[in-house]
Amino acid sequence: MRLGSARLLPPRRRRLLFLVALGGLAALLVACAPALDPAAVPSSAATPADAATPIAALPDPTPLPDLSAAAPVSPVPAATAGATAPSSAPAGVADPQPVAAVETSPGAAVDEPEAEEVHQRWVLAMLYGNENVALELAAEPDPARRSEHVRKQLEVTASWLRFSDLVGIFGPYLDRFEILGVVPGADAQRRIGLSQVLFARDSSCFATHLVSVAGAWRVVEWEPGGDACNRFIDRSLPGPLPTDEALTGAEDTHAGWVAAMFGGDPTPAMPLLVADDAEERQSMFETLVFLTDYVVKANEASYGPFQRYELIPTYAESARYRVGYARAVYERGHICFRADLHYLEGRWHVKKWDFVIPEACEA
Repeated sequence: MRLGSARLLPPRRRRLLFLVALGGLAALLVACAPALDPAAVPSSAATPADAATPIAALPDPTPLPDLSAAAPVSPVPAATAGATAPSSAPAGVADPQPVAAVETSPGAAVDEPEAEEVHQRWVLAMLYGNENVALELAAEPDPARRSEHVRKQLEVTASWLRFSDLVGIFGPYLDRFEILGVVPGADAQRRIGLSQVLFARDSSCFATHLVSVAGAWRVVEWEPGGDACNRFIDRSLPGPLPTDEALTGAEDTHAGWVAAMFGGDPTPAMPLLVADDAEERQSMFETLVFLTDYVVKANEASYGPFQRYELIPTYAESARYRVGYARAVYERGHICFRADLHYLEGRWHVKKWDFVIPEACEA
């Protein structure tokens, strides 16, 4: 059974439950227990019996490298958290620096396209179970050890997702993730890539440890990143931290955005969107308006006429990052939209707007 009431717990209590669950997974892996059966995981929201299957979630708009040469072998992305596979550092290369010791201050991200591409491809390989790509990117020079290490990390990644989904502390996995960037490592030959795997009520941060081998970036380790992702986001946004009074602004921004997107005239929502310039904002806004309208109308074939929307209060991912949901209610069911909000230059803005699984609005 999912712990559907977990979102009502204080953040520290939820973190404590998370650590307890983490210990359970570690014991499970050490004991080499069989992997949990995904078919046994209950759903937290039932689809109406007389309704057709709703349309699939739209892909995450985050640009990703082309992996057509090695297509994913599993349709279910997964995430590691709380269990680290054995070190695969090649001969002469020390173990990776713990990510908790890495300071991700403003401007710490490095502009290194090759390292960024390797990081992105590795994250995709881990989340989609693509062993061939992972073997290509791993730093370990010995083929047997490289294969063993990659398979172990893929197994732990998949086991963690199933375990997290079964326990349900943070709600179901959203089949969404975000590549944040690459930061310096312990020296000039090392880099650390940061990425977030998204759940309904929280996220898991992961660090991809990279090392330069014969002039090319390769992966030494893939492990939990603690709060490094939140520190990276908070310190990269301009302006002061939000005050307690400013938190109400997040609810206002969320409510204004949702009302405009579902109210027939989306124009008032455009200034709320994060963008580097007016042209980019206009282009992204038009795309989001089109996709929202398409998704809402397309699901009427499954659930009947659209009736109303319902706001779900935002929750904090970090000091400058909040998440809110909006439930689109139909005659025979509902669908769910997620808004990711960032606080910069003294205001809350919408960073992302996405169509996610219906269970996210019930977590």
